[in-house]
Amino acid sequence: MGNEDLMQFADKGESSPQLLGVFYCIAIALVSHATAPFLTPSNPFVLSLIYGVLIVNLIGIPKGFVPGIKYSAHQIMQMTTAALGIVTGVSGLTYFGFGLLGSFFIVFPTLALSQWLGERLNLNPNQAMLIGAGASISGASAIFETAMRIEGSEEEIGAAVKGTAVFGLISMLLYSLLLAPSRLNRSFCLSREAYSILVGSGINEASYVAAAAGFLGFEAISLALAIKIARMFMIGPGVFFFSLFLRHERAASRRTAVTSYLPLYGMAFLLCGILRAYFDAFSPLPISLEKSWNELENALKVTILPLLLSMALAGSGSQVNVREFLRAESNHMRLAAFTTLVVGLLSLVTTLIASQVLPFVIKS
Repeated sequence: MGNEDLMQFADKGESSPQLLGVFYCIAIALVSHATAPFLTPSNPFVLSLIYGVLIVNLIGIPKGFVPGIKYSAHQIMQMTTAALGIVTGVSGLTYFGFGLLGSFFIVFPTLALSQWLGERLNLNPNQAMLIGAGASISGASAIFETAMRIEGSEEEIGAAVKGTAVFGLISMLLYSLLLAPSRLNRSFCLSREAYSILVGSGINEASYVAAAAGFLGFEAISLALAIKIARMFMIGPGVFFFSLFLRHERAASRRTAVTSYLPLYGMAFLLCGILRAYFDAFSPLPISLEKSWNELENALKVTILPLLLSMALAGSGSQVNVREFLRAESNHMRLAAFTTLVVGLLSLVTTLIASQVLPFVIKS
């Protein structure tokens, strides 16, 4: 969530050039990549996010920057995620398949538990479902999509976004410091493959997933986001499934349609991954074009996509307002904390099981 002035400005529909905010995000991205080598065990992706948070909360951002910041946080993030399929190929498709399967064991139990605890915290069924969907599926995007299907109010949406955002950020920091293989942590850590699966299935927002996975290099981000995209496909089935068990008259009276949410950038990621796998398997390119393609792929991995991803993370961080989190109602935050913990535990269990059942996916 951005600060109130920024959000009010954006909601009024006032326009200003997006370039101001885009240049702002580019500047943060460049500074992050320049300072990352001196701030180990950090990485430029998490630094972009942190710098954005610090700037918006300690200094503030001019209103004219808002459109470009929002564009970077959403559109550039989606375009970058889609393009990651080009440099991922078969491994990305494999992780997506596992993520789709693992999501069933994470999303549905979390939605059920969020309703159970929400009732005991005196929250209405809509509020509990929105918080559960945000924590278990994909943060704000899942909350907005779910709200459209259950007719959630603006107040319910705002409370759910605040809670899932703050604990998503906390999860990103904890996963990175405690579980990622690094010089900081040698006592207990996961392999790169296992950590990518854990991050993709346990952290809600795509930007937080990318930042946490960035501790293990750019390739780990592609694998973690493949898991994350699979979770986003659970919005439609998750809402429909759980609506069958709502016993409150208000919720039970609504007929939630059996709809699926298929994010376009997620579909683009899969398409790019399929095309890359085809080229890898059959090598249809002539030798002259293959050399150019290899150069382009190297540029995408080393320079272009990392910079775009850092820009998106700078935009995401610049929309985080700590004061709004502190003003959130305690029961909403308790439920968000509970669901985040449940998702983390279920993700860890499924990741450890996968390390035994799918040794060809996760290598020690």
